[in-house]
Amino acid sequence: MNIVFFGTPAFSVPFLSALHNDPSINVLGVVCQPDKPVGRKQELTAPAVKQKALELNIPVFQFDSLRKPEAIETLKTLKADVFVLVVYGKFLPDEMLNLAPFGVVNVHPSLLPKYRGPSPMKTALLNGETETGISIMLLDSGMDTGPLLAQTGLTIDSRETNTTLEEKVCMLGPEFLLKTLKGYVNGSVQPQPQNHSEATVTKILEREDGRINWHQTAHQIDCQIRAFEPWPGTWTTWQDARLKLVKAHPSQEPSTNQPVGTVLMREEKLLVQTGKDLIELEQVQLEGKQVQSIYEFVRGHADMIHSVLN
Repeated sequence: MNIVFFGTPAFSVPFLSALHNDPSINVLGVVCQPDKPVGRKQELTAPAVKQKALELNIPVFQFDSLRKPEAIETLKTLKADVFVLVVYGKFLPDEMLNLAPFGVVNVHPSLLPKYRGPSPMKTALLNGETETGISIMLLDSGMDTGPLLAQTGLTIDSRETNTTLEEKVCMLGPEFLLKTLKGYVNGSVQPQPQNHSEATVTKILEREDGRINWHQTAHQIDCQIRAFEPWPGTWTTWQDARLKLVKAHPSQEPSTNQPVGTVLMREEKLLVQTGKDLIELEQVQLEGKQVQSIYEFVRGHADMIHSVLN
């Protein structure tokens, strides 16, 4: 089977590796986003998929736009049987969808039609879901609206974070993709339409989405912290500086009638009053500083106790 792989971040790498390592599959090329400036020094850095592809001696294509004639002609000349997409980062234009005889097979980390769009895992965690999954589907002109080839479920543990959930998907997903892809090409797996009436859509997250609303419950804020690590992070403000909550959990301590956002200290536990109960902070990061345990942080910022977080 001759394929072209579309992907960009580290999340995509295990899928590329699995395809490359299968003797029945020939990866003709990899399409990824252009190199971008990274870090404080803004050093031009290749995407993780490009780095892996070069290591595997697979040709890499980084088009400024897939709509340009040269991009379409280049991919057409490769004569792939099928395109495989795992988090490429941009929509494929309609002209791309039918360049390969078997179309574009896409890996989406949710149980479609639930959580279509760019942030399915984070949104599932944010909403306190106990289950999600992986969908293998065919791309069409809509956003994750194409027919399904296969799905498998994943349990979301009570202390699951975005990072640990990504790791689960990357452990299970590559083999699931291989099995489904082969079944689709040999005809044993048939595309099935989604139930569009049950669809939900996620959005592109921005830094402001990480701001804490202390009127929420401790459970809701805990879900936000676990969902939004490492990006966009979950944060509040204290003394006009951004304070990132890295790790916390709902407390069993009895609630108070203090204003929401009030910081309390009980038996070396740093607690914050939410709209209904208390949340215990474990690790925080003050703007421009390193991540600290609460013990370390309070030792240097005792004036935080009895303050009100905004």
